[in-house]
Amino acid sequence: MNIKSIIMGVGAALLLIAVVFSASLNALHAEALRAELYDEDSRVAVAVMHGGDPIRDAAAVEAYIGMDAEEQHRFAETVASYMRGTSDELPVQLNEKERIHFADVRRLIQLAGRVSSIFLGFAVLLTVFGAWLAEHPGVRAGRAMAIGTATGVVLLSAAGFWTGRNFSTAFYWLHDLVFTNDLWLMDSRTDICIRVMPMELFEIAAVHCLKRALWQIVLIVFLLVLLTIFMRRLIKKWVNGPIPG
Repeated sequence: MNIKSIIMGVGAALLLIAVVFSASLNALHAEALRAELYDEDSRVAVAVMHGGDPIRDAAAVEAYIGMDAEEQHRFAETVASYMRGTSDELPVQLNEKERIHFADVRRLIQLAGRVSSIFLGFAVLLTVFGAWLAEHPGVRAGRAMAIGTATGVVLLSAAGFWTGRNFSTAFYWLHDLVFTNDLWLMDSRTDICIRVMPMELFEIAAVHCLKRALWQIVLIVFLLVLLTIFMRRLIKKWVNGPIPG
């Protein structure tokens, strides 16, 4: 395999990784803005944490969280509005430590949305570059793309499998990586945030993100395939003149 074919293969792997990262960060951004995450999903997570049912054990869930259903609904709407950036108000139940942490989280969620767009733009550039490179003599585009895509799938699958098997470890590693302080380490006796959002809630959110990311990946790949076809025809026309017929 010549150097251009190798570049094509590496580009295909990077393209797939960029698409997955873009879709995953976009899904994370969207999930953090859902009021239901801090409301109904939170109550389900607390019930699961205690081995109960969110409907049958509603009183026990409310007692643990420290809010009844109506109070938590207002709490959730306020948090969601804050995360969307439409309000700077935070729930009155949060202490100063939790308020600082929420400010950190909002900055990261907004950053995730921007970085998602950057990865998508990078994927588009790689697609255009790949379409251009595929028209060069001696480039075995199909084989190179197949090998590169397969490599990307293996790497992403391995990372996903490990994360699924070690969710708690991945969760702590990620927090250590993205936060510059330890305010995310909370005590359920003093911090209502961790009672509203236990580890089980993040597992529920991860499933939602995975579902949202998957359909986005399918859509993005479909659009990039169309872009590739268009660009290759355009490049052929530019190099060889009008395509007969």
